[in-house]
Amino acid sequence: MRTTGKSGRLQAVLVILIFLMYSTQEGHCDDDVASSCVKLDADVTRDNVACSTIGHALVDTMDTNTAWNYFSTIVEFMYHKVECIMTYITITADHLQTTLTHEKQSSEISDDNADSVKHDAHNKFSGMLNQDFKSSVDKLLSDFLPADEDATVQPEGGEVVFEYPKMEQIKPVNVGHEQSVDIGDETSVKVITLSVNPPIFEIPDFLSNDDCDYIIDESNNHGLQTIRWFATVNNTVSNKEQRISNQTDVLPSKENVAFLTKLQKRAAGLLGVPVEVIKYSQPLVVGQYWPGGFYHSHLDSNIVNADKPCCFHMNCSVVNGKELEDTHCCNKCRMATMMYYLNNVEEGGETAFPFADKSLPDMNRSMQDQQWHNLTKNCEQASVRVKPQKGKAILWYNHFLDKRGYLGAVNTRSYHGGCNVKKGVKWVGIHLVQTPHYRHRLLSSKFAIRFADVY
Repeated sequence: MRTTGKSGRLQAVLVILIFLMYSTQEGHCDDDVASSCVKLDADVTRDNVACSTIGHALVDTMDTNTAWNYFSTIVEFMYHKVECIMTYITITADHLQTTLTHEKQSSEISDDNADSVKHDAHNKFSGMLNQDFKSSVDKLLSDFLPADEDATVQPEGGEVVFEYPKMEQIKPVNVGHEQSVDIGDETSVKVITLSVNPPIFEIPDFLSNDDCDYIIDESNNHGLQTIRWFATVNNTVSNKEQRISNQTDVLPSKENVAFLTKLQKRAAGLLGVPVEVIKYSQPLVVGQYWPGGFYHSHLDSNIVNADKPCCFHMNCSVVNGKELEDTHCCNKCRMATMMYYLNNVEEGGETAFPFADKSLPDMNRSMQDQQWHNLTKNCEQASVRVKPQKGKAILWYNHFLDKRGYLGAVNTRSYHGGCNVKKGVKWVGIHLVQTPHYRHRLLSSKFAIRFADVY
């Protein structure tokens, strides 16, 4: 059962990543697959009845032969564990997109390859997997492959206000690499690579001192709301705090629109996108952290379902007059995050990325600690930590790109958070850059409609 060549390598990688299994062993993962036991969610502990497993099989190193041999072992294991079900696809997306990006062959994947993989998968497991599972396989692959032209969703009324273009992400090259990026108006900035996977960049002096002070003043004038979020375990809110901070949105107005437009143009220039992409994303968010304030590790985006529109396209549920980004209704679609440090912090307050550039086995070992996301405890262990410095910006990508250059799978290595402020106060501004799936590229942003009279 060995395949060779580019198509065979693709099949080996795809098939091995599609099948995520639950072992029915009480309390621990089966010894036969212990080396591949990856904890995919902080809510799933080793005390659960089922342990989530996946044959990572050195995919990070592109050892296809090893991957295929390992897959054969998993197949044998599955035939003895017939209660195999489809589960959390985050790691699947991570593996698939990392592999294709590494081998630089994403542009060479054809629908025929995908159909072949699906057919092969269905045949191998037709005797033990139900139709729901097969449908999940189809759905999984369709999320990663570009949509057909006739699948494009048209806006109501047929008028296209803005067509979202494909994106090109800044190439990280290697850690420590410095490059100059032209951001428009004959201005360039220095961009320093902090991590390759996910791509994380530091941009010194992106904002002036006056820019930083203006954003803080605007936030104080608007008023900040105290945020105390509690972690959710098994869909139940726990007594463990996930975040303590103050926050506000700097909404565009006739008084601040000139400044916000200038900032949006700089961000768009860095990202290499039309300014509308920033302007039509959610407004600038400002966070304030006093001593003891923190934000434990989290993802800015969510696992995408290409059939659902993005949250910036539509309104979801409203509670107490406040719209909620309900991921059952829509996808967050936050392709990238730009964070601006608005002041110097006396001590603490670093932005930490616990999994940046880590291998999957290292991620697995980190996740064995049920408190891995707790940056009060684990800030020093994060592989990348960025110290706040007034005027500095950092940029990272939360998603991979699909073959067409549109929103692809979420990159789970983009988990990040804010370490405890120990002394002083920390101010940050955040642009959550939202871009759609290919099939939704013609839909208008609700923020474009909401602030049309300002812009």
